Amino acid sequence: SFGHQFGLRQGSPYESPVLPGGRAHGASQSPAAEDKQSPIFVQFVDAVWQLTSARPRAFEWTPRFLASVLHHMHSGRFGTFLLNSLAERSAAGLPARTQSVWSDLLTAPAARGFVNPFYEPVRGRLAVDVSGSNLTVFRAYYRRGPSVLDEEDPQVLADAALATLTRQLQADAPSRAASMPLGAYA
Repeated sequence: SFGHQFGLRQGSPYESPVLPGGRAHGASQSPAAEDKQSPIFVQFVDAVWQLTSARPRAFEWTPRFLASVLHHMHSGRFGTFLLNSLAERSAAGLPARTQSVWSDLLTAPAARGFVNPFYEPVRGRLAVDVSGSNLTVFRAYYRRGPSVLDEEDPQVLADAALATLTRQLQADAPSRAASMPLGAYA
């Protein structure tokens, strides 16, 4: 089955009924298993963060969403990141016993700060300068946790304030328009 081998790469200790010895690949502490452990998924999400950071309005998600995905990769709360494949997860009965991380993260995403209020779809190729001087630290993850979105980051604060103001103006627009005398816009 295709997909990322979370058990192998994370060294997951989850017991598997379909694997020799009942252990997920990478679950033993043997030197061979430890040699295969690697933060590939974290590196992938960090690369996605770099693109998001370079072109913040080109993506529908926020840093909080990406940090939450990585947080739950380690939380053990969801079956999504256990074992090495969908076949292993199915054989272990995980779909019936655990919730998908996507079911949780995609429930009321706007209320949880996962939706970028300034998202503008990009037509064609997304141009991004990926030189080393433009790389930034993914603080929402490396400062550990989706609740630690870099609150002092001026861009984050400005975007949050602008989003709040935009929502307030949109909510007030119908009442303001109704109270304006005819010809006021002329």
